[in-house]
Amino acid sequence: MSEKKVHLKLAEELPIYRDTLMLATTFIQATYKFDRIFRYTIGEKIIDHLTDMFYLIQEIVISQTNKAKNIESFVIKLNTIKTLIKICGESNQLSINKLAELSFLMENIGKQANGWRSKTLTDENGDKPFE
Repeated sequence: MSEKKVHLKLAEELPIYRDTLMLATTFIQATYKFDRIFRYTIGEKIIDHLTDMFYLIQEIVISQTNKAKNIESFVIKLNTIKTLIKICGESNQLSINKLAELSFLMENIGKQANGWRSKTLTDENGDKPFE
């Protein structure tokens, strides 16, 4: 098995990957009930950011450089999604239960990303490399 395939397999086994996948799946299912304008504007933006987050997870796992930059990009995407989902909730596009479910997933993803950030900062200060 090639090294790239091994890294991709490892990325898919990470809790942050699984939680991001669950967030994407849950959000996409929720968009079926969105008003058309929300589905094709905010909904598409959120899905685009989620897609970017999957790419960034792969980059963080595979790349030996730019880890800190990729983690920061990941966190920015997540924070943008949080804001857009909040707008969906305040516009009555999401039920309170669905909003709570999405918020829980985003909180878990944020904690994991902050763990990555802390580890990367530690590693840049002379400890062992990030894996």
